[in-house]
Amino acid sequence: MSASYDIDIGDGGTLSCTVGAGYEVSLGKGDDGTEIELQKGSTYIQWRLVGGTWTNLIAIADITGADGEDGLEVELQKTATYIQWRLTGGEWADLVALADIEGDKGDTGDPGAKGDKGDTGDPGAKGDKGDTGDPGQGVAAGGTTGQVLAKTTDADYATGWVSGGGLSAPFLTAANTVYV
Repeated sequence: MSASYDIDIGDGGTLSCTVGAGYEVSLGKGDDGTEIELQKGSTYIQWRLVGGTWTNLIAIADITGADGEDGLEVELQKTATYIQWRLTGGEWADLVALADIEGDKGDTGDPGAKGDKGDTGDPGAKGDKGDTGDPGQGVAAGGTTGQVLAKTTDADYATGWVSGGGLSAPFLTAANTVYV
């Protein structure tokens, strides 16, 4: 279906319009070169010179085809390698390979803001027993039965073994011997 229309636009100008089977509208330019505007009204396709009054060009009913049958819905799905389509209940067909529409890898983004301090964690398990430490000053090595440990100077840890040593009270040795 194709129809041609000549429309008087005033001042001796004529607007030619052809409505083609694909509902294409082609318009010529007026003699004075004034631009035109087109719009779809509620019942007509309309035209006007820029800023002018709208004029009906063609009734929409004249270019509207008969109602078609209700069609099937188009469905889309994404597989691991393709985007596919089908009419409801039909066979899936590949529409486009994902590899063909995948872009290049983007740049690494900026680091995010520092996060809030986290909650205090649960106490940890008891640790292993530590290594044995170095021997302390303790009791000076040596001495014989009946001797006692006595200070030899006023300096810390300055001790030595002395015999009997003028004890005025009984004392007990490591071997549970009492000396008087």
